[in-house]
Amino acid sequence: VNISSDASVTLNNGVAGNTMSAALAPSVSTMLLTATPANNAFHVVGTLSVGASQAEGVYQGTFNVNVNYQ
Repeated sequence: VNISSDASVTLNNGVAGNTMSAALAPSVSTMLLTATPANNAFHVVGTLSVGASQAEGVYQGTFNVNVNYQ
């Protein structure tokens, strides 16, 4: 299985101009599926960039993860 994700995501809190970004990467780029479901897990990890005067609030966004079964 090949795994990829968007390289980044922009998060916003619904107010114009209030955004922050996160750099993203899957925890693995390839994996071999096994009969044990718990062993078939991966994570998308990231680094959140928060500005010094970042407005408080609930920020949200979406990103894509692609899993290619070959």
